[in-house]
Amino acid sequence: MAAPVVSQEELQRVHRALCITVPLEQASPMLLTTLAVVAHCWRQRGAPKIAVEPVRDAPRLPCRPDTPTTPFIDLKRRAAGDLD
Repeated sequence: MAAPVVSQEELQRVHRALCITVPLEQASPMLLTTLAVVAHCWRQRGAPKIAVEPVRDAPRLPCRPDTPTTPFIDLKRRAAGDLD
């Protein structure tokens, strides 16, 4: 898929808005293509309002329990036929 033609300013704006940690100069061709597609879409529809600060009162997902709910199965021992 060929990347749409967008300006360097549009790429930088998308890169900055999405808080991508890889510097734009070191981005892979796949990342550059993705940023170009996003910039092209934002050009047509306008950039969405992305919250820069994390929401403090956002509900959190429950933490993973310390003990697994299923018993541990040693796959190497099972493959070797040691089923005790």
